[in-house]
Amino acid sequence: AKSCSACHRKIDPPGFALECFDPIGGFRERYRTMAESGERPGISRAPFTWKWVRFRIGLPVDATGRMSDGEQFTDIRDFKKLLAHDPDQIARNLTVKLLTYATGRKIGFADRIRVEVIVNNSRKQGYGFRSLIHAVVQSELMRKP
Repeated sequence: AKSCSACHRKIDPPGFALECFDPIGGFRERYRTMAESGERPGISRAPFTWKWVRFRIGLPVDATGRMSDGEQFTDIRDFKKLLAHDPDQIARNLTVKLLTYATGRKIGFADRIRVEVIVNNSRKQGYGFRSLIHAVVQSELMRKP
């Protein structure tokens, strides 16, 4: 449906790129399967336990996708390169996440100007994480939440 595709055009590409990571963040090139039809058997320790898990190697992971602006990527490395084209957006997102954590509240539309001040300060400092944290801590949003 058109109403669904408007959002999915934006949220699906990161999901496709992250498909090369398993549920606990380990890198994978192939899926695991319990089906008998999978390739050679494998065995590994289950995370956080001492139990051994038997599995078969399944289909290759497909981490390809297309961004909402039409740019294509083939894997997580390509996706990261596309994201790096807009460092302001990365700094803005990280700023909102840091402010949400630090203030304990959702950062809303009314806060956008203050967020942009932090992003501008971060840009002047080369987007360093330390300078971003300093800008967040010294921001008006921290002083007057």
